[in-house]
Amino acid sequence: MPRRRPLLIVLAITLAASVGGGWVVSRANNDPIDAQLDTPGTFDQPSGGIPTAPAIQGDPLPDLSVKTLTGGDVTLRSLIGQPMVINVWYSSCPPCAKELPAFGSVHRAIGDQVRFVGLNTVDGPEKAEKFAHDAGADYEILLDPDQNSGITATLQLGVFPSTLFVDANGQIVELHQGALSAGELRTLITEKLGV
Repeated sequence: MPRRRPLLIVLAITLAASVGGGWVVSRANNDPIDAQLDTPGTFDQPSGGIPTAPAIQGDPLPDLSVKTLTGGDVTLRSLIGQPMVINVWYSSCPPCAKELPAFGSVHRAIGDQVRFVGLNTVDGPEKAEKFAHDAGADYEILLDPDQNSGITATLQLGVFPSTLFVDANGQIVELHQGALSAGELRTLITEKLGV
């Protein structure tokens, strides 16, 4: 029996040091406690500034200036005139790469009934064009590399890829964040754009 007592004392000291040390580490940045639960449950920590897209259905397509692959300027609103799918992506985004072949496939299947636009937000013109072409997305590719005032900031996009479904009058009828399969894309085009 006498041998257990030192072992219990060592365990108690170790436990106290672990809990106390954890408290010191967690409070080291002097942040105030955001929430205290009075009963068992969960607490959703605020995002801390991570952008999330607001409800933009019904809003007009922003009048943003973007670049063509040859360096010319074009505004998004100048593209209005028929139903449009604008896919916002970049080459080092794995979900973007995964969905581009599906977009190319649906574009080929429905032809010119819907205007497809790939809007690259990171890559240069050569890389964006090659990446899209290699994925079979042989439709209009534009560049919007301005993270401070481009489409990412204007629409507060926090997920890539993001896809805008825009009617022929330039009204955003849907914003889908995340990758789409060919079937999902085709369904959304039918439901949201009537094509």
